[in-house]
Amino acid sequence: MTNTQPQTTRRRLLKALAALSGAALPAAAAQVTPRRAARVAVMLPRHSLYPALAGTFMTGLTSSLDGQHVTLSTVQTGPTPRAALEAARSALRDSPDLLVLLGDGLTLAAQPALQERPTPVLAAEFGVQRPDLHRPAPLALTASLHSWEAEWAHARTLARHAGVYLLISHLDSGYDLPFAVTGGLQAGRGTLSGTALFDPAVPDHAPLVRQIRESGATHVHVLASGTAAATVVALRHAGFSVSAGGLTAPDLTVPRALGATAGLPPVQALGFDTGRWISAALTGPLTPATIHTALACATVVGTRGTLSVDAHGVLRAPLTLLGAGQPQPLTAPDLLRLEPAGLRSGWLHTYLHA
Repeated sequence: MTNTQPQTTRRRLLKALAALSGAALPAAAAQVTPRRAARVAVMLPRHSLYPALAGTFMTGLTSSLDGQHVTLSTVQTGPTPRAALEAARSALRDSPDLLVLLGDGLTLAAQPALQERPTPVLAAEFGVQRPDLHRPAPLALTASLHSWEAEWAHARTLARHAGVYLLISHLDSGYDLPFAVTGGLQAGRGTLSGTALFDPAVPDHAPLVRQIRESGATHVHVLASGTAAATVVALRHAGFSVSAGGLTAPDLTVPRALGATAGLPPVQALGFDTGRWISAALTGPLTPATIHTALACATVVGTRGTLSVDAHGVLRAPLTLLGAGQPQPLTAPDLLRLEPAGLRSGWLHTYLHA
């Protein structure tokens, strides 16, 4: 008598494998089906004191995006929260897969529009306000130059000077960077000899130099976003050592700190790393939840090194002191251990859109 059980078992196994293979075909086919290009809308400032701000950012962004899989559109906004809200609504009418916001304060201003049309948001910020550990929108994440933390860390190193004088432009007086400088100086047990508001457009620097000299300061730190090159030159000619905020006149060769490196202009580096982040996240299904999750879990190799997203949804970059010889790493403040902010700046305009 012939034993047919092994043959029967083998036939059943082959049938089962064939059935499984057939069931898997649709999934395999779906994996190779080209998806449509991702739609990314970018909100840019219509005007800015910072030279070529929007163009420099877009140069960095487009150079790191895969143009075959991403379609970019842009919309401009003015400096008021109302203008930002209207621009966000305009950008969202075309149902983008991702909304990129260039500037500080835009996510909060656009919050009503984002509640109407829940969309993943990537805020490309300069970081001039004291970092807020609460997200203004549920699908919002942030790439930043970390200006506030950089100013705090830089000011802490300035404590070695016998006295530091802080010059603040009218624009910068309305944001949080002055508090970062004074906080860092205090943490380093430094001496603040005085502070003054100044107009970078005023050509006569003699009264300002006299005022600083009378304070006894030996070092001057200048906060004047996008401007004040002539002021810095005049202070150096007067014999002061000078440092500047990270976003003060970009062509100056004075010590400054940012979440950036010496490779590219800071705003271009922010754009490039933002593009790398987007590229890393738009490889899967183009649904809001999937895109947001991919962004939140991404690790990005950009101009500022290998960057990852922290628990607060911020793509962290190292802080670097530039313009003082070799770039020097700086230690960021522990935001959870800092004293409460107390009195803060009060400009309502988004930054740097004026």
